[in-house]
Amino acid sequence: MPLSLIEFSPHHEVERKVNFFADFFNHYNSYLGRFSYLEFENISSLCDKAIFQLKFNPEKCKPYIKEYFAHRMFQENGYTTRFRNFSKVRNELALFIGSNDSCEKYKSENPKLLKTLNSLSKELKNSQLNEAMNFVISYLRCTCPLEKHEDDFCYLIQIIISELRFTSKSKKEIGSLIRSLMSKKEGRFPLPRSITQYSGEENYSTIVSDFFTNRNFRDQFLGVVNFNEEESEKGYYLLRIQNLKLPETEVISFGGIKVMNPKNPLLSKFELEGYRLEMWEEFTTSDDSILVIEGDISNVDDGKKKAIEESKTIIRYINSTLDHNCQVYIYRCLITKNFKYLGFSNSFDNTQSVIDKHDLAKLKNDNSYSILSNNKSKAAIQFLYAERYYQKAKDTKEISDYWLYLEAIIPKKLDRKVNGEYKFQPQIKDTCTNILTDYYLLKIRGHIAESIFNFVSPPLEYERTDYSLAIKERRQLTKNFLPSAVLKKTKRFRKYPIINYLHKAYKESFNQSRIEAEQKYYKYFFNQFYGHRNSIVHGGNKNFFTEFSQKQIIERYIKIIRLYFLEEVKQSKRASMLDVVRRINKSCKSRISGKLN
Repeated sequence: MPLSLIEFSPHHEVERKVNFFADFFNHYNSYLGRFSYLEFENISSLCDKAIFQLKFNPEKCKPYIKEYFAHRMFQENGYTTRFRNFSKVRNELALFIGSNDSCEKYKSENPKLLKTLNSLSKELKNSQLNEAMNFVISYLRCTCPLEKHEDDFCYLIQIIISELRFTSKSKKEIGSLIRSLMSKKEGRFPLPRSITQYSGEENYSTIVSDFFTNRNFRDQFLGVVNFNEEESEKGYYLLRIQNLKLPETEVISFGGIKVMNPKNPLLSKFELEGYRLEMWEEFTTSDDSILVIEGDISNVDDGKKKAIEESKTIIRYINSTLDHNCQVYIYRCLITKNFKYLGFSNSFDNTQSVIDKHDLAKLKNDNSYSILSNNKSKAAIQFLYAERYYQKAKDTKEISDYWLYLEAIIPKKLDRKVNGEYKFQPQIKDTCTNILTDYYLLKIRGHIAESIFNFVSPPLEYERTDYSLAIKERRQLTKNFLPSAVLKKTKRFRKYPIINYLHKAYKESFNQSRIEAEQKYYKYFFNQFYGHRNSIVHGGNKNFFTEFSQKQIIERYIKIIRLYFLEEVKQSKRASMLDVVRRINKSCKSRISGKLN
């Protein structure tokens, strides 16, 4: 992710702001959710979550709504007050939070609460991104110093990136958006609907050329809105199920997913020739069944990934119901819009290849069964027992399965004895918050240094330039990567706004306010995680925004938490898991408080 190096004349400050916006935009997209300053949340998601809580968790919704109400994204400012219903919602929520009535009673006596929230939600969905870009454009065009609007850009970029990801734009697509906005090539720039509605007309190329001839500063950056409004193309992903044979006319349906014989009439309509015909014939040669999954084919990488995830759920159901051993062949995926023409996405099947030294090292470093083979402690036994839940969660990627794993390794602690009875207190949320805050202290400066390094390391530059380290300098830094060395080596690049921003962030990363913000971030995340898990398990209800954002982040967090436990269990030969949890919390708290003091 090299520097954008966008040239904008005639004003130097406009150029600085454009480059900061472009670089921080790409940075945020690359590391979304990793730390608190890269949070995956915006005003629309908070509003929708509040509605969800009021509808599906009336008895226990107030603590969650308090968190939304206090969230920095949900505070009144020049941007949020542009929405007609925002201040009304803030007032209604304040009255609800301060009320002693039950949620059901309050809702029945104050129907305005949900009505106003729904009105704001609709307003945000229609214009949240447009308004954010209007503010971005106004800040970019003014000639005041970047520093005056730096925090505003960070705030607005969080709204924009979160919104793009919530609307299922992929990290890869968003990663190329800035280049598309700056491109002078007509085929790359995301055009507005006022232009694309004429697609197919004889004079369409003339209309497009006229747009580019007259395109101004505002038109250029509104390409972000155009990009978001591009409609996804619906179609089908075809995967082969091995070891499962169906009669030619039989079709098994699972919602929008169908399993069928390769000779089914639906699959006989293709108009193919050449290598595509050969590919289809090879794909359907065996008696294996074909899985047909409806999805978005405009984004093949993400669409294929989702199709494979959905296919695994179906396969688990078939195998468990019929006691079969069928499996999906994931290395060839065919794509079609209308069962006439074929596209394809292949990946290399390395399942039969010899495992190299890198793979062996990876297996050994992560193999808890080998690492704990001589450890007979209660903690080791419990940790290894919980591994089945960890692997299941990695496979299903279900929120409830990840929480089940946390329950398996973090037991309740004895709180107190009341009236002769022992009381046990859950400690999952506190323990996870402590671990991830401690991890922040260990890794944040390395993360920032790595980001700076990547910005000044364009792959095609070999000699030192005004915007790049020489390849020898890069090799020297990567040989023994020390964040402090990177900061020292890249001081001369601070004339670039993003480098200057990251240098400042590095120096401020251990400030009390930053550490407290990090603690608050993880506490908020795991409160939401637990609440959403309960709504799924106990009510069968899912909130799209909570589900989508958590699934992008939780696997990484769980991996970190698991490694903390593995390391502590490895050192503990006679401990119980409660002892391990106590030691982890104690050591994490000690390091955190040491930085805070």
